[in-house]
Amino acid sequence: MEEEKPSEPSPSKGPRHGSRATSHRMRYLQVLAISALSLLGMVSISGLLFMPTAQSVTTSRLSQMMRGGDNNTAGAGADAGAGAGTGPNTAPKEAGGALRGSTRSIAERRAAVKGAMQFIWTNYKERAFGADEMTPITGLPRNPWGSIGCLILDSLDTMWIMGMHEEFADGRKWVASKLNFAKMGDVSVFETIIRALGGLLSAYDLSKDRVFLDKADDLAQRISHAISPTTGRANYRFNSFTNHSYQPGSLAESGTYQLEYEYLAHATGKAEYSKLARVFYPYIQTRKPIRLGGLYASQIHGGDGGPFNGDLIVSFGANGDSFYEYLLKIWILRGGAGVDDQNDLMKKMYLEAMDGLEKYLVQRSTTGRVYIADYDIRRSEPRARMEHLACFVPGLLGLGAHRMRTSDPDTSARHLDLAKKVMTTCFEAFYAAQPTGLAPEVLDGENLEVRNGGKHYILRPEVSESLYILHQVTGDPVYQDWGWRIFEAINTHCRVDYAFAAYRDVRTPREQQFFDPKRDVEGRQKWELTLHEDRMETFFAAETLKYLYLLMDPENEYVSIDTHVFTTEAHPLSMFKKATSA
Repeated sequence: MEEEKPSEPSPSKGPRHGSRATSHRMRYLQVLAISALSLLGMVSISGLLFMPTAQSVTTSRLSQMMRGGDNNTAGAGADAGAGAGTGPNTAPKEAGGALRGSTRSIAERRAAVKGAMQFIWTNYKERAFGADEMTPITGLPRNPWGSIGCLILDSLDTMWIMGMHEEFADGRKWVASKLNFAKMGDVSVFETIIRALGGLLSAYDLSKDRVFLDKADDLAQRISHAISPTTGRANYRFNSFTNHSYQPGSLAESGTYQLEYEYLAHATGKAEYSKLARVFYPYIQTRKPIRLGGLYASQIHGGDGGPFNGDLIVSFGANGDSFYEYLLKIWILRGGAGVDDQNDLMKKMYLEAMDGLEKYLVQRSTTGRVYIADYDIRRSEPRARMEHLACFVPGLLGLGAHRMRTSDPDTSARHLDLAKKVMTTCFEAFYAAQPTGLAPEVLDGENLEVRNGGKHYILRPEVSESLYILHQVTGDPVYQDWGWRIFEAINTHCRVDYAFAAYRDVRTPREQQFFDPKRDVEGRQKWELTLHEDRMETFFAAETLKYLYLLMDPENEYVSIDTHVFTTEAHPLSMFKKATSA
């Protein structure tokens, strides 16, 4: 069987897009209908459930649906392991708490991850619904992304994939009635595209509900003002009131809208989106002063596209990462080889970038760990450091190896071998080596040390992403075990009153403390704030929990790496056609 042509799922696994997926879309529509009728007093959800149509369902099945249950969960008992109910917590669990132990079944692990998502959503809906974020310790609304309900938009597909259809319907209702991109104000172009646009497109892809596509189209029409039609360069900031954008974006910011725009063009039939998505790649190839083979400096001057402030640093971390990611993923999304010259260019640029990665960036620490360094073009030398962000590389290499394993078996095998080595470093050096089991933002020096500037953990997803992809590619259960250990550490050290909070110092474990929940709420919160930042990025729900859930649900009925391409914010989009040989 050719790797670039994903096989049809076997009957024992259930169809990816067949009857079960369609039935779940029907269940979602039924939830919408019940919600609407209940507002008119026509349906009693708490009593006898009645669906006055020919598509009625049984009370027991509908009750299960309204609880968010599905065939992929282990039931309420397993969900409770991660605390699906509302906060606040009176104390953190002891190291690993009720989740400790490798004897947990995959179904129990999956249910625990789902329980974490339910815990977040329940508190968010009660305390901050419609806000971009909710502060996890104090439970307050926060709006850093333009007051567009970013947590809703970023979480819709996660809830669908987890079978949380009632919660998905709540989010859909808010999108249809409240979401207004005209009032965003001054926002980040990059973050708005990957979180809001990507989230809406994936929600549409999974549910086929047109309201999401229409909102995505509206957003893209606005944000496109920030992208140059002649160079494809994207600016850093955009103001929705004036349609003015400013401050040139980095390599990643100019190279991380194309996947979403290609899908939007395909879904809407509006060719202007794909036309805009294809401008940047020919342009960036001509920027010789910032180029090192298939690699490029992460900071680009806004005028001539040369070095920005003399900076010539190549990085698969901040400001560079997702540019390289999208080279491969656009090629896969649009159908692989033989589609057109543009798609062939994507694969060519990806392979050239991976050649550059192997030649210049792959380094070995003093302890023998293989890691991804930065590279200083001007000095012609690597910089001995690795960002957590660069831990997406094992997943990228694994995905490319999976796609090209028949057409180019030697390159595929080499890339997969490198992916496994870097994956080991990402788990062992970033997570397992820390007293908390949480990862620092950066490891510095040739022996990969945690230093004060990078000692914090902000719930990042890159390692979970790579674990999921490598497990899909290899089937090795060690990646599930590593993912579970990461989830245990997050649940132990980052779970707080209302959600999960960024951890200030991964070298300092969270000690067991007990507080009277009625008498000493303020004392508990003050204690938590010494250990945590009172913030949970929306990518924790969009990416980290999604990938950990899928890692424990390798035969998920909705998505897989053979049917979908995940955006850099983990929003799955259906491939246009089956990927073909390279």
